[in-house]
Amino acid sequence: MAHNLVRAAGALAGRRHARARAATVRRDLIAVAGRTARQGRNHITLHLPEAWHREREWINLFEAACGPPAAAA
Repeated sequence: MAHNLVRAAGALAGRRHARARAATVRRDLIAVAGRTARQGRNHITLHLPEAWHREREWINLFEAACGPPAAAA
């Protein structure tokens, strides 16, 4: 099941990762040197590395899994 989830995540991330091996997807998208920060009670922010070369693929995967962020009111 984990293999299928990694393959699906790679396909959602973009064309390069759609055919990549599971180890490549884990290295490039899953094992990210990000930092979580809590702002307030229910708001969590993920800080990704600055000028990260895989940022677009990670955002594609995140938006496909969670949807785009809600508009500010």
